[in-house]
Parts: sequence; structure tokens; C-alpha cells
Amino acid sequence: MAKSKTIINFTQEIFKSGRTGWYYRVLKEGIINKNDKIKILQKDETNLSIMELNQLFFNPFKNSNSLEKLEKISTLAKGWKESIQARLNHTYDDSYMFI
Repeated sequence: MAKSKTIINFTQEIFKSGRTGWYYRVLKEGIINKNDKIKILQKDETNLSIMELNQLFFNPFKNSNSLEKLEKISTLAKGWKESIQARLNHTYDDSYMFI
């Protein structure tokens, strides 16, 4: 959708708002049926919210409090930490956000 000519700066606006949805991790692949239950097995101790994570990604320099939480989080995908570190180092390619 970011490449759509009808939605200008779509990706950038989503990250600015911090409202991108939720994240979960699949521990065992399988099929979920309509009446199956999903339960939370573990929550990360840092309580880093999706909003905080997106704000940290979009502007890590303004969110030093969240940077401390990021260092302690154990459940976050490696790619997220690498992306935020690249933004801090000014080496992240964010050109896709401005299409």
C-alpha cells in the first residue's frame, strides 16, 4: 500500500501514529480452527508496548527511556533491534517510507 499513488506517505504516517497492530510469536506451527483458543504463554518483563517500539523505531533519538527497555527485551526479533541500531548509526535505508 505504501507504493500506491493514492495513499501518500502511508508507511511514514503509520509509524508516526504508532498504531500498527500487534505482534506475536508462533512457537509451534499448525492449523487454528474457528473455535480453538489461543492463550498467552509468556509476556516480556519489560512491558515495551507496540506504540513505544514504533516510536523508538521511527525516532530512537527521542526515546532514550525505551532504548533502555530495548536492551533488556528478550522476545523481540533480532531484526527489530538491528533496524533500530542502524537508525541510531544513520545507516538505515528508510527510502521505502517516502515513496
